[in-house]
Amino acid sequence: MNVQKSFLLDTNAYFNYLKHTVDSLTSHTNQVDTIKASANYISTITEIEIISALGKHSRSPADNTHKCDRILADGSICTHSYIVSRPKPWKKKVIFKWLELIKQIREGKSTLLKLNVIPFGSDEINEAQSIIQHALVSNFGSLDAIIAATAQSNSLTVVTSDKGLKSCLRACGIPYWDAFN
Repeated sequence: MNVQKSFLLDTNAYFNYLKHTVDSLTSHTNQVDTIKASANYISTITEIEIISALGKHSRSPADNTHKCDRILADGSICTHSYIVSRPKPWKKKVIFKWLELIKQIREGKSTLLKLNVIPFGSDEINEAQSIIQHALVSNFGSLDAIIAATAQSNSLTVVTSDKGLKSCLRACGIPYWDAFN
């Protein structure tokens, strides 16, 4: 008997899934197929954050020159600058295509991915308040705690590549899968 898996996609997993399918990337094909064949969920947090993730690709890169502040072996501070390479922003036409795809998925009108949005309520907030205590020793934030609480409350495996969230999930014993690493 083949049991269908159930996943909670965090924002980077949702974005990576869309990127791999929209751009027809051949890496991670098995992972994309596994996700597509599964029962998939996102939290309300991810539903909101996906637009922010898309925004990173729509904005012009900020100044990519940074002043080095490393302390050198002789105790002095480095006076050099360095450049961080940033990709060019996506064209508006591409951004609007993604926004339309996200809307179709949210409304259940896309064959690319079927998702259910899990709103968070008082149960998830209470659980997140307990989970956030792990942030004292693991590096993750409050939104990660809410995503972890959503997964725990609904017995879902989280799909994520986020190091902070994975740290949180490990600390709480919540199963996760890093499908796009």
